[in-house]
Formats: sequence, C-alpha cells, structure tokens
Amino acid sequence: MNREELAQTLCDLDLNLSPRDALRVLDTLSGAIRNTLKAGRTVCISGFGTFEAEQIPARRVRNPRVASGPYAFQEVGAKVRYRWKAGGGFTNQQG
Repeated sequence: MNREELAQTLCDLDLNLSPRDALRVLDTLSGAIRNTLKAGRTVCISGFGTFEAEQIPARRVRNPRVASGPYAFQEVGAKVRYRWKAGGGFTNQQG
C-alpha cells in the first residue's frame, strides 16, 4: 500500500475527509514522527508500534575486497539508524 492508497482508505472510512485532507493528515503525522525521531526521542503508538532512533558510533570496518595492506580497514562515520518495532496489534494470528 502506498501513500495515496492509504489516504484513499482514510477517505473510505467515513471520516468525512476529502482525498486532499487525508493526504495532509498523513503528511502531518509522518512529519511529526520524523521530527520527533530527529530530536532523539522515541515515538510509541499503542497497538501499532514503536519508532526509535539508534545512534551508531564511528568505527573501523574491514573491506572484503582487499585482503591486506593499508586499505584492508577503513573508517565508517557515525550515523543514525531508524527502526520500527511492531506493537501488540500485529500478532501472528492464523485465520
């Protein structure tokens, strides 16, 4: 399901939203989640899941294409990894 299909689903739920308004709701929600993660905080939506930002420190890694020598290891800079963990509403139920 892409962004437009999700917005159409919101319109079909009898929420009195136009397709344009549904897209604005989705954009506002995703922007709020993105800004909160960039601020280093966690977003937890009960029944849906948790969004987290994890700081990965700078480190040295081995280059698999080079067996030995000065280029066998290289520095990789620090980065942020974003993760989503499913909530209790996503249980593995058999139909």
